[in-house]
Amino acid sequence: MLHEFQDKFGKNYRLAQGHFNKTIDEINDAIHHLEKVRDELEATGKQLRLANDKAQDLSIRKLTKGNIGMQQKFLDAGISIS
Repeated sequence: MLHEFQDKFGKNYRLAQGHFNKTIDEINDAIHHLEKVRDELEATGKQLRLANDKAQDLSIRKLTKGNIGMQQKFLDAGISIS
């Protein structure tokens, strides 16, 4: 009777251990995936920040530099290019 109990308990233990290990592996996979998503979001944030910096540095003067025709169109519209 003790031997039968030990066998059944051992079987249940092995099954539970297998589920436990599988769940740990799934958690590790999820963590790895979330880290990749975080890295992608951080890279996107950096690109957006750089694009914003460039947009903030943009001016009519820079857009029309060396283009007399465009400079004149802005002046005709009453927009200063300084």
